[in-house]
Amino acid sequence: MEDLKFGNMPTLYIPERICSHCQGTKWNVTYRKNKAPQYTCAVILKERARKRYLADPESYKARSKKSRLWLLKDPEVMKKRYAKQREWKRNNPDKVKAYKRKTGTRIRNTMTDEYIKKQIIQLDGYEHLSFNTIPQRLIEIKRKQLSLFRLSKKLKNEKINITS
Repeated sequence: MEDLKFGNMPTLYIPERICSHCQGTKWNVTYRKNKAPQYTCAVILKERARKRYLADPESYKARSKKSRLWLLKDPEVMKKRYAKQREWKRNNPDKVKAYKRKTGTRIRNTMTDEYIKKQIIQLDGYEHLSFNTIPQRLIEIKRKQLSLFRLSKKLKNEKINITS
């Protein structure tokens, strides 16, 4: 494995391993190529990072401006990113279709609140409602209605298969 950056280090609780500095059992693990994993106390690591920051906060602020989160707010970066996504979707229509089918099936089967709200607005003719104004009671009623409809459809199909 490659060296992991500070923010990506997994934190483990190892009760039998106690830090001599803070008596804690929370450890950050660094994996290095061809070497044993290195365990560092999470409290000590946090203290060291804080000292480095207080010694030179400007360098941390400069680095944070170049971070990925800052780049995502940049409109030019986002245009390039969306262009790449659109190109990938055009080049991989089968993968996109399979993902949409898988996700749509999961959402339909779990009947999330968002799915139910969409059913209410689009299919039941309540276009004047917005997602935020639909009351929870209406969502629950619609969910029961859909489950009963699905059950009746399933029983009807079973009856047709038995008689055929």
